[in-house]
Amino acid sequence: MITFHTSSDGSDESKVDTVVITDDSGTPVLTTGVLTITGVSTANANMYYCKATWGDASVMSTGAYLTVLKIESDTMETIAWGVTDLLATFKCESGAMLLKNADGDAYLDSDGDKVYAAATIAWKYQDADSAWVDASDAK
Repeated sequence: MITFHTSSDGSDESKVDTVVITDDSGTPVLTTGVLTITGVSTANANMYYCKATWGDASVMSTGAYLTVLKIESDTMETIAWGVTDLLATFKCESGAMLLKNADGDAYLDSDGDKVYAAATIAWKYQDADSAWVDASDAK
């Protein structure tokens, strides 16, 4: 059995998820465990540990820090009016900073700069037939 914990002691109190091994016929047994956290908040930014148990034996992984993005800015002007064949201007600003610990300290790159999540934004508009068209396909 694979369990995920928020403490390196592997106690039942620190257990946050369990993965049941469906096939243990191989040697060695290979299993992939996926930890799923719903309703994520900054409180979930933590060290997580994986514990494998078989029979009376068990092994605990080293900790892996789960980061939560800090939204520093979020400005989105999504409604725009335009006239057919004329230009409309959109403005979008977003900053999702990668955190390195639960204290909210920024993860820094090798130059000492804050690291932000990459973002891709796709704009669409309604054409004369009321069909949504990707703005990059505009004629």
